Amino acid sequence: MAMLVAAACVLVSVSFHLYDADAWQHLVFGRAIWTLGMVPHTQVFTWPNYGAPLVNPSWGFDALVWLWRYFLLGAVIVVPIWLIVRLMRAAKER
Repeated sequence: MAMLVAAACVLVSVSFHLYDADAWQHLVFGRAIWTLGMVPHTQVFTWPNYGAPLVNPSWGFDALVWLWRYFLLGAVIVVPIWLIVRLMRAAKER
């Protein structure tokens, strides 16, 4: 049952049009956090403000969004393989 819910969540997430342009900024900032191993405190994302102080109050959310991306990617790969294997075993037992 949990796998069906996960598959449904993946299906909804990949078929939903992303209207929030800030989602990409959250992904980039999350990637920077995990790559650098710390929260960036200076602007490194735009050229005109490069090196200026940067305060991002949603840095924790950004880090979680970046991790969630990997879980979704894993679910997109693992769930179909799991379903195929399960169906093949069920067909073999008949």
